[in-house]
Amino acid sequence: MSFWDDALQELRRDFITGAVGRLSELEACIESLASDPRDASALAGIIGHFHRLAGAGASFGLPAVSRLGASGERSSLAVRDEGRGPTSEELAEWLQLLRDASAEFQRSSSPDTWVDGRADSSIASSAGRFQALVVDDDPDVVRLLRMILERHGGLVRSAASVAAAQDALSALLPDLLVVDVLLRDGSGHDLVERVRSLPRGAGVSILTCSSRGAGRERAEAVRRGADAFLQKPIDRGEVIARVDQLLSRPGLTPGRVAYLGEGGLARRSLESPLASL
Repeated sequence: MSFWDDALQELRRDFITGAVGRLSELEACIESLASDPRDASALAGIIGHFHRLAGAGASFGLPAVSRLGASGERSSLAVRDEGRGPTSEELAEWLQLLRDASAEFQRSSSPDTWVDGRADSSIASSAGRFQALVVDDDPDVVRLLRMILERHGGLVRSAASVAAAQDALSALLPDLLVVDVLLRDGSGHDLVERVRSLPRGAGVSILTCSSRGAGRERAEAVRRGADAFLQKPIDRGEVIARVDQLLSRPGLTPGRVAYLGEGGLARRSLESPLASL
């Protein structure tokens, strides 16, 4: 068994083991919101937990968990964006999604039997060693990206919030910034704009991530200054393809985006129609 398989199995075991605690916290948030529909912190907790399930499940061989998380994230974000409390039907829906996710984790009783199914090849980056900063509040995703990027030649730091990322950027501007759109204290898009406003910010290769892969999210990533867009759940091959593309093509002009299409195979470099607005 390859290094990748061993390491991925360990990450998957940790993800499944930690699911009980995460789902218990999600249930507590739902119960708090049922008692007080205007509890903004409880709603934020629900959004965050569904977001993490959506972004990590399929990365560890649990695609159904990602689908359930994405469904909960969409409906809870709609409640937040509409500035209202959830209906009883929405609360019941979230509890059912939680139960279904719990059942999926319970069915995954033999995590050691799953492997990535791809050879541990094309790991050595033609770009050589590079500085990378990963900004994501999901520790499972951070560990996975760290492993991929370090095997790819990266010297990786991480931050779990916009504030922590700003401190890290002040200390050292990276060659590569990987940032999730939804962070606990702000927007990844806003962070990208701040990086681009720095004196040397135009030279940073920026990869924006989101479990919401609709065209609007991709277009917003372009508009805010990202060079590439990665749809969660994380796929190792897609991460490597983007890192190779970005670091071997320094100086992508602002307003351009390099991304893999919906099929995940054809790499494209498209000039943003929003760049001239």
